[in-house]
Amino acid sequence: RTEGVTVQAGVESLIVSWEPVADASGYKVQWKSGKEDYDAAARQAQVAGGDTTSYTIIGLTAGTKYTVRVIATAADGDDGRPSAEATGTPLAPPVGVTVADVGVKEGEAAQLMVVLDEAATSVVTVKWSTRDGTAKAGADYRAMSGSLTFEPGGERKQAVTVETLQDRRVEPAETFRVLLTEAAGNATLEAKAATVTISDDDAEAARGKALGMALAGMGRWAAADAVAVIAERFGNRQAGQAAGAQASLAGRSLAGYRLDPGRGQLLAGANASRPWMLPEELAGSAPALTVEELLAGSRFDLPLMSGTPDRLSQHEAGGAPAGAGWRIWAQGAAGGFGSQPDADSRADGIVFGGYLGIDYDLHRNVLVGLALGHNRGGVDYEIDSVTKGKADLVVTSALPYARWRPLSALEVWGLGGIGLGTAAVRDEAGQAETDLLAWLGAAGVRHAVATWQKIEVGLQADAFLTDLRTGASAGLPPAAGDAWRLRLRLEAARPWQVSPASRMTPRLALGGRWDGGSGSDGSGPGMEVGGGLAYTHSGGLEVEAEGRYLALHAQPGLAGEWGAGLRVTVDPGQIGAGPWLTFAPGWGREESRVEQMWDSKEVLRASDGAGQQAPGRLALEAGWGVETPDGAGLLTPYAGVSMSGVGADYRLGARLTADRGVSLGLEGRQSPAAGTQAALYGRLDW
Repeated sequence: RTEGVTVQAGVESLIVSWEPVADASGYKVQWKSGKEDYDAAARQAQVAGGDTTSYTIIGLTAGTKYTVRVIATAADGDDGRPSAEATGTPLAPPVGVTVADVGVKEGEAAQLMVVLDEAATSVVTVKWSTRDGTAKAGADYRAMSGSLTFEPGGERKQAVTVETLQDRRVEPAETFRVLLTEAAGNATLEAKAATVTISDDDAEAARGKALGMALAGMGRWAAADAVAVIAERFGNRQAGQAAGAQASLAGRSLAGYRLDPGRGQLLAGANASRPWMLPEELAGSAPALTVEELLAGSRFDLPLMSGTPDRLSQHEAGGAPAGAGWRIWAQGAAGGFGSQPDADSRADGIVFGGYLGIDYDLHRNVLVGLALGHNRGGVDYEIDSVTKGKADLVVTSALPYARWRPLSALEVWGLGGIGLGTAAVRDEAGQAETDLLAWLGAAGVRHAVATWQKIEVGLQADAFLTDLRTGASAGLPPAAGDAWRLRLRLEAARPWQVSPASRMTPRLALGGRWDGGSGSDGSGPGMEVGGGLAYTHSGGLEVEAEGRYLALHAQPGLAGEWGAGLRVTVDPGQIGAGPWLTFAPGWGREESRVEQMWDSKEVLRASDGAGQQAPGRLALEAGWGVETPDGAGLLTPYAGVSMSGVGADYRLGARLTADRGVSLGLEGRQSPAAGTQAALYGRLDW
């Protein structure tokens, strides 16, 4: 008889073991379930070898209880007595446990589904925990661990929830993992880890805000520049300044040259008061000129009319103004803008612009033209004091324009435009690019000095509205920026002949501007009123008093700004010969805000010196002009002092001016800021 029979459950199988029987040549393993008997051949197996002590029964039904016995077989074929019965229940196949990757936006909870491939036949417990990847626990997500329990025949899916953490940094997508560390019960881990990808929703929001500021800033600058260029074009053709070919390079006329020892450079414009340099906004920003910087401020203006000078003279004699007919022109410009819509966000940009145009004087009163404008802007930005990046904007526009003069002193003009381009943003999260659409509308009126009731009146006003928009693309939301500006300048003067040798002229002036649009921290109105009184005497006395008051401005600290000054000049000689003296005290702000409000392509900000009233100041200069022995020149030694709250600036020098357009000068200067300096300068005109 076989002894020691045991049964161990397997997957849809039973492992039967027993003790060996002496002189046995083999064994019969028999099994049954329920009320079945052992006689069926399908429920027994013959195991050869007396030393064999185990057998695995396969193909059983999981969850069914089976009874097993073993019978030893002798060499002659006789069976021994059956063993004692043993029971066992086969196991079902283990359920597979999987978990899948997920993606979430920063700040959202990540939910990962842990799934059994079929219902559990016994209690299954799955343990899990988080593991850092590029995302770090405590900074990007909250480290967690736990376990899930699946009941037999119950649900096959349960969620693991991990909290991600919101921050304001713009960063690339980051990942961490959720690991399934252990499966207890009849289960096996088929997928032991899942990746959670955290996408940064701050990037799109920051990019949208930055792009809106950049669009508004560049749109304002480009619109203001286009208005300035076209309005100047109208003025030049009306004045007949374009009768011949003209050109300048980097803001300096090519009509003449001078040497400027102060900068050690040659070829500064003959009519310039400053050496050859970039526009003031760019001074010192780069060690060398780029092509765009060189073209900034450069221009040319060429007549397209063919024919001999005699024919040109005949054309002008026929009543057309100087410079009438077809003309082709080009002009470059460069500048910058800044915007700070809130305390934690800012945008600072540099813009290069260029124009190529052609226009035609239909007759004395109408001029029409078309210009192609191209603007490139680079904007450095910071959003919420955390996110930094750069936006690059490029737009090319068609700009039709026209001017009409219904009266000799009255000019009305209009300008339109539409442009296409691209906008690109680069930050810590990467780079994104999209298309750009821009449009512009502008109009203005200018009335030259006219006399009414002996009052001389001048008026200038204009307005523009521009809008730039970008579409949505991968990583970039749609953005828009708009800007508008209204400007007005009005002056009135009434000359009075006090005596045959003296004249007095009171003057009133009004200048105003109103800025608006998106992304503008200087939006709102500004207005300055001023006046003055000038007295001249043919004996060489000139006295001029003036004052101004900034009556209105939306920026805090600007309204209430004022300034006043007096200038007395005594010059009894003729054409600079003889003694002369200038005495000029002043109080409050020295410069008027009108020119700044009129000329600035940006909004006026409180940072432009608002509320910083200058202390009293005094300038005094005296000299004596002496003709050279040959009578061909004038030698003028002079001395001067300027005093203010920061100290005194002393000047001593002499200048020689010749009739042939040659001038030389030597000056020494001492000031608290610059110390002692000396300069030798020269100028040649032809």
